[in-house]
Amino acid sequence: MKITDIETHVICPSFQAWNSEALTRYQGPEFRYRTVFVVRTDNGLEGLGEHVGKLWDGIDAWMEQLRGTNPCDWLAHPSLPIALAPAIYDLVGKYNDVPAYKLFGPKVRSRVPMAAWTVSQTPEKMAEEVEHAAAAGYTWLKFHTFHCHNVAAQTEAMQNKLEKV
Repeated sequence: MKITDIETHVICPSFQAWNSEALTRYQGPEFRYRTVFVVRTDNGLEGLGEHVGKLWDGIDAWMEQLRGTNPCDWLAHPSLPIALAPAIYDLVGKYNDVPAYKLFGPKVRSRVPMAAWTVSQTPEKMAEEVEHAAAAGYTWLKFHTFHCHNVAAQTEAMQNKLEKV
């Protein structure tokens, strides 16, 4: 099995209207973009990977270095860009007819809980985030803290909103 082609797709998925501005301000405009990697092999397999942000300088050289090599040789390779690693593991898992997690070790859970997430905002905005997350069916909300916001006030506002939701 040899890598024959690496295709890239830069996409810009939309954020939810209620927190798009806060996410962009907190994470920066580059955070809106994702690069999807499709790595193809001579035996017809495709491995998929995803990276936050657009393509960066030097990625073309990496993609060229991977062409013609066996994806198995890149497992746990210390210099492989993390953006390409999921596609490599996806390929090797498919080649061996096992889920990619088997390449890391034994299965540790049967399901993966999902959480809504957001960035640090005013307590009022955080309460709105809880409302939107609950309406979408989420039972968890992960958020990033920020030194300019009062985490205790945010938490209190979110808990108060939960009592009403």
